[in-house]
Amino acid sequence: MDSEVFLWSLLDIAGTPLSMFCRNCPKQCGPPEREAVERTVKESTYHIIENKGFTNDAIGLAATRLMRSVLRHERSVLPVSVLLEGEYGLNDVCLSVPCLMDSTGVARIIETRLNDKEKEQLAASAEIIKESLRSIEEIE
Repeated sequence: MDSEVFLWSLLDIAGTPLSMFCRNCPKQCGPPEREAVERTVKESTYHIIENKGFTNDAIGLAATRLMRSVLRHERSVLPVSVLLEGEYGLNDVCLSVPCLMDSTGVARIIETRLNDKEKEQLAASAEIIKESLRSIEEIE
């Protein structure tokens, strides 16, 4: 089950928070448009697989980017799946969160500010992952 969390509260356009930008925009986009964007993003992998049969290129590009950051000690902030130990109030689950990458790998997890709804969605996503892992353990 897909359980991505969309951090709309962190989105900005040219340094202007989305909520402020939208107030002055003639389109007046709202929840239906945001839901459409979320649905498109969640379904994109399935469209790639349907059209190409695999997603190897994207996986290879992501792995290359991570390796470049480590090998060059770039100190880049990248989304990496890491074990959370209290970050975002979560424990014993690996989630993709912003991390500072350097020659040691993940130098630190960068805990971004989330609004209450996003915190709830992240906790729900973590629970879905934990439940999936429990169901795998039961099969074994």
